[in-house]
Amino acid sequence: MDQESIIQAKLEYFLVHTKEDIFPFIVNIIFKSFIKNNFFPWLLLVLFLNRNKWKRSVIYLLIAFWLTISIGKLIYNFFYTGHHYLPINENENNAYQYVFWFNTIYGFFIFMAEIVGDWYLLIRTKAILRNQKIPVVYMTCILYNISKAVIIIYNIFSVRFAKTEEDEKEINRILIIWTIMLLISQITNIFYDISIIYYLKKDLFNHYKKNKVPTPNKFIEKLKWISEYRIIASIIISFILIFFYAIKYIALFINKSVAEMKDIYGYDIREALIYFNYYFMYIDQILLRFYVERNNPKFKISSTNSNMFRGEVNLNLKEISSTLSLTSIHSNEKGITNW
Repeated sequence: MDQESIIQAKLEYFLVHTKEDIFPFIVNIIFKSFIKNNFFPWLLLVLFLNRNKWKRSVIYLLIAFWLTISIGKLIYNFFYTGHHYLPINENENNAYQYVFWFNTIYGFFIFMAEIVGDWYLLIRTKAILRNQKIPVVYMTCILYNISKAVIIIYNIFSVRFAKTEEDEKEINRILIIWTIMLLISQITNIFYDISIIYYLKKDLFNHYKKNKVPTPNKFIEKLKWISEYRIIASIIISFILIFFYAIKYIALFINKSVAEMKDIYGYDIREALIYFNYYFMYIDQILLRFYVERNNPKFKISSTNSNMFRGEVNLNLKEISSTLSLTSIHSNEKGITNW
C-alpha cells in the first residue's frame, strides 16, 4: 500500500470513529483553552472594575493578550490532549514533523501574545511620566520584540526532520540555536527593564528631590515602590532563565539525542517564570482601581513651610488613575498622549 493510500485510510478511520465524541471533545478543548485559562479570571475582574470604561487602550491590550495566548493554548491542548484522535503513528518517520509543526504554531501565538504584553510596561511608564520622551525604552522594547520575532521566524523556516539517529542530531543543533536565541531575548529584557528604571528615577522621582518637596505625593511614592520592585523581580527572573538556558545549552551540546526529552522547547519552565510579567498587567490595573476607589477623589499635598509653597497643591487622584490606566486626561501640560 502506498503512502497516499495509508493517509486516506487513516483519515477515514479518524472520521468514522470520532464523529460521535468529537463535538464534546472540541467544546472541552475550547473551554479549557479560553475559559480555564489562568489569565481569564484576571481579565474578567479588570473588565468588571472598569465596566463603564472599556473603550481604552489598556483594555484592548489586555484582551488582545488573553485572546492570542488562548489560541496558542487551544493548539497545544488540541495536540497534546487530543493526539489520540489524530491519525498519527508515533513510530512512523513523520511523527517528529507533527510535533515540530504543532510546537511551531503554538509557539507563534505564545510569542505574539508576549510581544503584545511587553508593550504594557512601556505605555504605563510613558503615562506616569506624562508623555515625556523615553527613546531608550522604545529602542529596548522594540529590540526585545525583535528578538522574539526572530525566534518565530526561525521556528517557521527550520526544516522538520524524520525520526532517525542522524535527524535527531540535526534537531539537537536546531534546539541549541533556539536556546541561544531565547538567552539573547532574556538579555534584551534586562536592558528593557533597566531603561525603564532609569527614566522613572531621572524624569519622575528625581523631580521631587530637585524641587525639594518635603511631603512627597504618597500615591506617586506607591507607584515608585511597585514599579521598582516589579522590575527588579523581572530582572531576577531573567537571570534565572538565562541560567536555565545556559544549562540547557550545555545539556544539548553534550547529549546528542533528544529522544528522551519531554519538553524539547522548554516552554513549561519558561512559562512558569516569565508569565509573572504578564500577570502583573492585570494585577496592576486591579490594584490601581481599588486604590483609587478606597481613597478620597481629591487629596492635598501641602507644606508646613510657607517659604517653599504658597498655598496648597491639589491633585486629582482620578486624573492620575486615568493617566496610569492609559486614558486621556485633561491637563495644562502639553504633549500628553491620549491613550
